[in-house]
Amino acid sequence: MNHTEKWLKLIAIIHIVGGLLLPLIVFTPVATPYFEHLLETFPQGDLTSMKFLIGVFGPTVASWGGLFYYAVDKALEELKRIGGS
Repeated sequence: MNHTEKWLKLIAIIHIVGGLLLPLIVFTPVATPYFEHLLETFPQGDLTSMKFLIGVFGPTVASWGGLFYYAVDKALEELKRIGGS
């Protein structure tokens, strides 16, 4: 596994882990400054709805990470098969 492959797969894994953690993180004090900023930006916004929408976005990001990992793996496998680097 070369450096580029490791780097691309690491990015994918970070997206998967981060996406799976995002629904949990929105309810921790770590996210409080982010939601305070959102409420300043959107004063008519509902905090509960914002937390829900950001939390639902997490699995979407995780699925993108999974798709990216699969695409990188298949592309590099094909490159090796045809005799590329």
